[in-house]
Amino acid sequence: MNISELKILLQAGEWNDIKFKNDLAGKAFEFFIPELDKEVDMASDLVKAMFGGSPQAGPPVEGPVEGPVEGPVALFATDRAILAALRAGEHSRSELLKTLGRARRSGNFRKAIDKLLREQLIERTLPAKPNSRLQKYRLTGQGTPDATERNS
Repeated sequence: MNISELKILLQAGEWNDIKFKNDLAGKAFEFFIPELDKEVDMASDLVKAMFGGSPQAGPPVEGPVEGPVEGPVALFATDRAILAALRAGEHSRSELLKTLGRARRSGNFRKAIDKLLREQLIERTLPAKPNSRLQKYRLTGQGTPDATERNS
């Protein structure tokens, strides 16, 4: 049924309660039939009565909520190469870059260092001065070969 047929029925008085709403462009319209709206509400109430509320609602959470469960850390080739280099001892960024065979710092290298620091696999030798030219990195207890092999 198109809009002109609905208007004819409305003018004939068959559906007196229909209300039309046009959008600004005049390309779409909505109509509201109160009897149909009541039936939809009744069906919704029936579903709520049968299934105990809306399907999205769950039981209320009681007690403290714990943080997200963390799984093992995914280590990529750059991460593993940095950890392997640090097994020999403390190294600066430039020393790590030479060990990895890179001429300069890349975004991938910086992200790998940040990830290893965040996951506490490595630590700074001067934690109070992260941008120091004397800054070096070393393995933590979690960054030892045994711990990283379990997480890989």
